Amino acid sequence: MLSMTGFGSAEECGEFGAVVVRIRTLNGKSLRIVWRVSDLLRPFIVEAETLLRSRIHRGSVEVDADAEVSPSLVLEVDEELLAFYSGIAGRFGAVDGAKLLALPGVVRQKGGGCDILKKPFLRALRSALTETIKRRREEGRLLKKALSQLLMTAERLLKKIEKNYTSSVPQLAEQLAAKVRQAMERLQIRADEAGVLREAAIVAERVDIREEMDRMAAHMEEFRRTLNAKCAVGLRLDLLTQEMQREASTMAAKCADAKVAVDILELRTVVVEIRQQVQNVE
Repeated sequence: MLSMTGFGSAEECGEFGAVVVRIRTLNGKSLRIVWRVSDLLRPFIVEAETLLRSRIHRGSVEVDADAEVSPSLVLEVDEELLAFYSGIAGRFGAVDGAKLLALPGVVRQKGGGCDILKKPFLRALRSALTETIKRRREEGRLLKKALSQLLMTAERLLKKIEKNYTSSVPQLAEQLAAKVRQAMERLQIRADEAGVLREAAIVAERVDIREEMDRMAAHMEEFRRTLNAKCAVGLRLDLLTQEMQREASTMAAKCADAKVAVDILELRTVVVEIRQQVQNVE
């Protein structure tokens, strides 16, 4: 399991100068890459992004890259254009060489002059990626441990809810039947015991949470299986926690037993904590 947050940096130095790459990754529903690179490195972004997408699949990625090189390696002077400007300027007095060099087109980038930076840039990017993924993996191990502990807490709470709910069903049935009798007496409606029990059963069905508990147990089992998968699982875990939240909310809305309701509230809290942690998983 990998976290979506991480950081890595690398530097490549040589006769050409130096290239520095820094990568920062954050949470995100899909893969989004933001490049902030020197103009000298911009021709290589397409190849660099292909490399990055092959190793990072989800999250927001920020890449900062800069190059420091000797101007003679990447720049050249257009001698003909310089002579032309110099001739015109000489007609009006002294010639300022610095101003001439600043004129458009006098100093230009060499054709293919940036190619010398391609290999160092991609090497630095690979090294920074390796460091970033290492940190994402380390944080992923901590996330997996935290999620496993939270899941165990949720499973214990669900078993407690199932036990308390099962023991409360007979008492709940009696209470519902008594309330139905009282309502019929108040409304002066005559009904035999079978009719009372029938009405009580209808009401009991509306507060029955056994189906929700069964689905919650199934979601938890799938969550644990997915947690141990070797591929990117963040999106699937997020969908599972959404379903777990929905079941817990339905249980809370239907539950008629105060003691069980307290346990369900605690279960909902744990599921929310699980969802918050899942947001960091790739």
